[in-house]
Amino acid sequence: MSAKPEVAVTVRQSADAAAAMVSVPVSGVDLEAVERALIVFALDTTGGNRTRAAKLLRLTRSALLYRLQKYGLTVKQGSS
Repeated sequence: MSAKPEVAVTVRQSADAAAAMVSVPVSGVDLEAVERALIVFALDTTGGNRTRAAKLLRLTRSALLYRLQKYGLTVKQGSS
C-alpha cells in the first residue's frame, strides 16, 4: 500500500529539515557515539535529571534508562 501524496511530501520535508541540521562525513559516522554524546549532553543540560533529559531527547524515561544501561552511563544518585 502506498502513502497518500500529502503524507509522502510531509515525510520528505521532515527528512530535508533533518538533513539540513546534520551533515554526515563521506567517511561515515558512528551513530552509537552520536547517540551517546546526545544523551550525555541532555543529562549535563538538565543537571542529571533523567526525566527532563528524556523529554529533551523526546524519549520515554524508560527508553532513556535502557540507553543509559546500553552505553554504561551512570547518573549521580539523587537525580530523578
